[in-house]
Amino acid sequence: MNNGDKVKVPDKIKIGPYEVKIEIVKNRALDRDHAGEYFTRELKIDLDESYKERHGEILMHEIIEAINDLYNLNIEHHDMMVLGVALYQMLKENKLTL
Repeated sequence: MNNGDKVKVPDKIKIGPYEVKIEIVKNRALDRDHAGEYFTRELKIDLDESYKERHGEILMHEIIEAINDLYNLNIEHHDMMVLGVALYQMLKENKLTL
């Protein structure tokens, strides 16, 4: 879903007691076939710079991935995809900020 928004992406976020670093990187989609990726060991989220217009929903998806990992949940990847888009859209439609 291309929502046409450019989101101001923070350098880091807190998820529970953990600080998760966020980086905008080149060629994530080409090198790893993902527009974004959460790294468990580094507590880091990478977002591919070429997907700027989708950074909001991709970041939301990666945050859900991090929550799934950090809290030892068992959310299926497809469900995380849907939740990421749905939660981001809800925040956007209601003019709520991350």
